[in-house]
Amino acid sequence: MSSEGRQKYSLRKEVVERLPLAYVPLPGRRNPVLIVKSTNSVVLDVTVDLGGEGLELNGPVTDDLVNAVAAFINGLSKVTGFEGGVKVEIYGTKEVIDSFLYAAVTNSVLEILGGEVDEALIRSANVLDSRIGVDDSVKALRNYVRFSRPYLWREGEGAFELGLEALIDYEVIDKEVMNYVEPLEPDVITHLAGISIIRASQSLRDRHELIRATRLINSLWHLIYGVPLPDEEALRLVVKGLGQAYVIEVLGIKVLEGEGS
Repeated sequence: MSSEGRQKYSLRKEVVERLPLAYVPLPGRRNPVLIVKSTNSVVLDVTVDLGGEGLELNGPVTDDLVNAVAAFINGLSKVTGFEGGVKVEIYGTKEVIDSFLYAAVTNSVLEILGGEVDEALIRSANVLDSRIGVDDSVKALRNYVRFSRPYLWREGEGAFELGLEALIDYEVIDKEVMNYVEPLEPDVITHLAGISIIRASQSLRDRHELIRATRLINSLWHLIYGVPLPDEEALRLVVKGLGQAYVIEVLGIKVLEGEGS
């Protein structure tokens, strides 16, 4: 098909980043994920060319991001019969976690092809996510289009929005390789991880309590994946990316009470 005959559909939007602030990935286990909005944002310029082919991603991208988006689009083509090329330009002033970029980019492609990204479309996209092999934090992040406030998500239960507004100001301190070692007592570790994530969701108003909750989460990351324990003098957290662990320092948390809280 000539370029003159191609149908192209574009979408340009600014998206506020969300973080899987509290989460410990455990293979074969289903723990909750706490998703909180950050002060970062990116501008996405996405074009779907129905007469084209291939994927082009430009901007602050990782190899993991390129591979995951390519796998998602390939899976989408097999399921829906979609044929075409996708070009994405990402503009941002600060580093953004690549797992969020995966959710934002693929949600934008879904919006171009299928309209509003609602709960039903997210569930369908999560099926593809599972086939690709991304973890629960990535599937949880898809729901950012539905909520402005922090929310908890668990596989099989969906998302539950918290009764407050929160913004996390942070910077990336380091990135670590994840070397998984199965814990001796996986049931105990799963229980501890679940408790710490719920406690973190209840502690966004209280920095001291949040540090206590995230200290346990960081310790589990160290135990299971060998991620070095962050300096405890600051509020530093281990956050799951697509294929690596980000160590972030929380510079500030702005919390506003929401309706009904």
